[in-house]
Amino acid sequence: MDFETILVTLDSTLREKLGTDQANEFLVDFMKRSIATGIITITVANDYLIPYGCSIKQECCGCKDNHLNQLAHMDPGGCLYESETE
Repeated sequence: MDFETILVTLDSTLREKLGTDQANEFLVDFMKRSIATGIITITVANDYLIPYGCSIKQECCGCKDNHLNQLAHMDPGGCLYESETE
């Protein structure tokens, strides 16, 4: 099974079970992690997300430089950054 088939199946299931807002939130996080692990590029992720009214900002240095390790995406400003104070 290819990535797009998995994504479409996941997407339809999430929208059915969780609704649009929670499905979008989950998919953005899923796409960020897929980018960080090198499964897809930010362009591919945004091509899928933008029709749903969401996207991944390219402020992350890890995304801009196409780093395949997750640590490159976890610094402040990174797409996987989580603040300790939140």
